[in-house]
Amino acid sequence: MLTLVSSTKTALKESILSHIDNNETHIDNQEINDLDIWDINIDNNKFTFIDLIKGFIPKNLSHFIDRFSKQKKLTSKILYQFRMKMGHHIFHEYWLKRCQEMEKKDKDLGINKNLKKRHYGVDCLYRLRQQSTINKYEDLIGIRNNIYYGSDILGYYDSCTP
Repeated sequence: MLTLVSSTKTALKESILSHIDNNETHIDNQEINDLDIWDINIDNNKFTFIDLIKGFIPKNLSHFIDRFSKQKKLTSKILYQFRMKMGHHIFHEYWLKRCQEMEKKDKDLGINKNLKKRHYGVDCLYRLRQQSTINKYEDLIGIRNNIYYGSDILGYYDSCTP
């Protein structure tokens, strides 16, 4: 995630510099780092990097770009180019890899297109993909089910019923 933040900061700087005609314009990396938008933790009370990934643009980022562009229309172009660069980078460096890993995991678990169609909209199929966080040996019934069936078979059927 930190490499994504770093590449996003670079994309911001490049987007600003590519639209500014003045060759004397210098953007200090510390100025970009001082923007309070780089926090990768989820926080509903303040703007975070996760919100930036979702496509939200905070006012302080817009004001930061305004300092260099001096025109609202140019600021909009810079923000658009910045979002496009960031979106392209996320798609190619993270999203495609995530999709490939999900396809591999589905294949390993025996989940195919027909199974996905049959369980469309049902939460049960997606539980197959997740590792159980419940300790299956916390009581004797869990141990017995593990010995007899190899897993908590009743828990599986209970979770699949609508």
